[in-house]
Amino acid sequence: MSDASANEGESLLFTVTKTGSTSSTYTLDYATAPGTASTADYTTKSGTLTFRPSDTSLTVSVQAKLDIKTESTEVFYLNLSSPSGGATITRSQAVGSIYDVCGTC
Repeated sequence: MSDASANEGESLLFTVTKTGSTSSTYTLDYATAPGTASTADYTTKSGTLTFRPSDTSLTVSVQAKLDIKTESTEVFYLNLSSPSGGATITRSQAVGSIYDVCGTC
């Protein structure tokens, strides 16, 4: 899974990649978790990704919220869990970085 970054008000795109067998369907759960960024800084998200045999990667999009505070880069996490169908997770956590666009608000 890749880390992601975006400016406030934009979407962060996390790419989850499947390696190995292309003959089975696999699922895994995902959920955001706060770091230095709180839920006031991004839209929380959770769900299940389903990799069909032909899928090699899937994307999770998380919206960063725009605010009028001057602040440093903030981070949150995207966590993967509960693989099924014989899947394993090699990287269970990615970092989402939100860059300030306020400047001198």
